[in-house]
Formats: sequence, structure tokens, C-alpha cells
Amino acid sequence: MSDHPVLLPTPDGPVGANVTEPEGHRRGAAVILEGIGGRRFGVNRLWSRTAWALSDLGLVVLRIDYPGSGDSAGVRRGRRTEEVVLEAVRWFRDRTRELDLQLVGACYGANLAARVAREEPRLSRLILVTPHLRKIPSRTVGVRVRRLMGGALPRTPRPALDRRVCGAIAAAARKAGTVAIAGELDGSLGDMIRLRAMVHRSGGELSIDLVPKTDLHGHRTLHAQRETVTRIVAEAGRGLEEAGGGQGEQRDPPVHRTGTPG
Repeated sequence: MSDHPVLLPTPDGPVGANVTEPEGHRRGAAVILEGIGGRRFGVNRLWSRTAWALSDLGLVVLRIDYPGSGDSAGVRRGRRTEEVVLEAVRWFRDRTRELDLQLVGACYGANLAARVAREEPRLSRLILVTPHLRKIPSRTVGVRVRRLMGGALPRTPRPALDRRVCGAIAAAARKAGTVAIAGELDGSLGDMIRLRAMVHRSGGELSIDLVPKTDLHGHRTLHAQRETVTRIVAEAGRGLEEAGGGQGEQRDPPVHRTGTPG
């Protein structure tokens, strides 16, 4: 396994990333998309360890710093984080297009993974970790006033389920195996159960991998971190088996040395 930092050029400036290459033949590709404002390492190097474990399966793995975090420049006015992330993933796929792709989306990263899945012709697995399925509220004047008044004003209603995100996940589930990894104590578990019903009604399949007596969201404990890595790797292994990736591909030049996109 080799792990290489790269700076990916985008119209918004560089995006910091790491590409993890397996030893020997590549059996597939994977992209890790973490929670909002995330960095490519994660708490206690959670996403680094996940990438290394996935590379042991034979996957070449991309993980990135979101715009404005880590080594990545901020987003230009009028642009959104997901647009920059999509450009980074396209850079990676330009160099791994002969390989099936697995997507790992944690919390807000599930939103981004579903967006990537929509345009990915070789999707082999979508792995969601405590996915955030509700609309992300804007920082409205009312919220700021409430904070200034010490919470004296009534709370704003909880955001509704984001039908766009749920619909994109349902579409991905009709293309490839899709699983949501959740802790039994996660507050979003009910949303995942509703998502599973929506996916099934649309003709797809979504399984929920439940970790007993655990809150996975935020990966606050060592136990939650270990379970996250272990279960992602197990699902990725199943994805390789289902895609017939056991024999691997001939060794290609490392992704990080193939130049910049035109």
C-alpha cells in the first residue's frame, strides 16, 4: 500500500486529497466522502485507516478535504461544495475509469455520494454511514436572533427529509448494492428506516447494518470508530465479490502521477 497527497486543480483553487494505492493488482476504485466541513484524515485518522484497509482489499481510494477545510481552497461566490467535490471525483475517475467504483458517504457525505452515484456508469456499491437525510437549514436571521437572546425564542421546526437526496439514493440502489451502516442509538435511525421503505417502493434494495447499543454518528468513541472501519471494509469486500473483482486488473501507473486534467 502507498498513500500519496495530491492537490487537484479546480476553478475554485486547489483541492487537497490523498490517493491510496494497493499493492499488486487493482480490483476496483473507491471514494470516501466524509461529513460536512470534513477533512480527509478524520478523527483519530478514521478515514485514513479506512482507506488503508480498503487498499488491502485491492481498491485504489480517493479522499479529499472539502472546500475551505484542510488543504483545500474555499468555494467561490455562487458555487456550491458539491460542485467542487464532483470535479475532484471526475479527476479521479478519469484515471480509474476501467475500474468499478464503490462510494462511501458518511453523514453529509451521503448527499454527495448520492450525487456522484447519479452520473457514475460503473457503480458497484454505495455504502452510507449514518447518512444525513434532512435538508440542511440555512443560517437565517431568526436563528441568529434566537442565539443572541439565549434561546428565549421558540425553536425552529426540524428540517424535513430531503426528497432530492432520498430520491438519488433510491436511484443508486436500483443500480448497485446499497447499505446504510447505523448505530442502534443514532438519532437518524428512524430516517434510515423511512428511506429503506422509499427505496423498496421504487424497486431498489437498501439494507441497514445495525451496530447494537452504539451511537455511530460523529464517531465519538473508539468503539464507534472501530465498528465504522470494520463494517465499511466488510461491505466493500462484498461489493468486490458481487462485481466479480477477485482476479483484479493489470497494474496501471499510479493515479497521482498521471498529470493534471485538461
